[in-house]
Amino acid sequence: MDLLAVYFIIRDMVLLMIRVIVMCRLTVPAIYMVLMATVFSRVYNAHPTVFNIIWFIMFGCVAVSWVITLIQKIKDASDSLRK
Repeated sequence: MDLLAVYFIIRDMVLLMIRVIVMCRLTVPAIYMVLMATVFSRVYNAHPTVFNIIWFIMFGCVAVSWVITLIQKIKDASDSLRK
């Protein structure tokens, strides 16, 4: 396998991963995680508990939005069945 083929495979996998992250509404937590691992690594290593709590809160907000969306879809489906 030549180097160009490997490049295209890796590029496609990264693009697919980004698409899944956006679909799951995990964009903000993912950007936060990347920034903490790269740009703010010294600060993160000094205070990991604080930054992990912030990340869990962001992920919790995403999970709550998933639940709200699921409840709305169930209500819409039950309303359409009643009509």
